[in-house]
Parts: sequence; C-alpha cells; structure tokens
Amino acid sequence: MRRELSDLILQNRFLDVYGECGNVDYACNIFDLIEVKNIVSWTSMISCYVHNGLAYEALELSSYMVISGVELDSIALLSVLSAAADLSALRKGKEIHGYLLRKCFVLDGSIAISLVDMYASCGTVDHSYKVFCHH
Repeated sequence: MRRELSDLILQNRFLDVYGECGNVDYACNIFDLIEVKNIVSWTSMISCYVHNGLAYEALELSSYMVISGVELDSIALLSVLSAAADLSALRKGKEIHGYLLRKCFVLDGSIAISLVDMYASCGTVDHSYKVFCHH
C-alpha cells in the first residue's frame, strides 16, 4: 500500500512537470498509466490541458471525472472555469456555477474571481456583475 501511494505521488508530480513544460503527450501517457486515479491525478491532467491551450480537452476530462465518481474540488473547478472562459462556453460555465451552488461551495476568493472572469469572457457582463456584487 505504501509503495502504491508513493508511486501515485510520483506519477502525479510527473503530470504536473510535463504539463508545465508543455509535454502534453507525455502527461497523457502518465495519466493513462495510473490505475487508480485520485483527485490530484485528475486535477493535474485538467490543469495540464488548460495550461497548454487545450480547454476543450480539459472540459471533456472534467466531465469524465464526474462520471467516474470523482467529485470536483475547488482547485479542479478553478481550472474548469478557466477552460470555460477560454472557450467562451457560457452553457458549460453556467453548469459549473450550478455545480458550485449545489455542492455548497463558498463563492469567494479565487472561485468568485474565476466566475466573474468566465461570465465576462462569455460576454455576459450582467452575470459577471451579479457574481461580483454578491460575493
């Protein structure tokens, strides 16, 4: 068990490093090799996609993550909101906002800023303003 945990920590770190260096293919290979992915594995791969301009892939992976039974945490949600903003994907952004509300996330700090940015990037300044004023 301990070796598996240290292997997972190392694999997750490789995902981060490859993503930061722009080696998306290597990151994908590592991600595919991870047998039991944890929240860090999923978030690292989503962040890798966003960091490398692959917002659509990030949104697809986040959907698959939820289907796989892994709950999005605030760190993953920041990347997913960034991907939605990059694509001006208003519908997906609203889905994420709804998810945040249903899961009782506190909409302050980074989450609120990301929501404001996402709505503004989607051209809905009124939604952006409402989030800004309420949080």
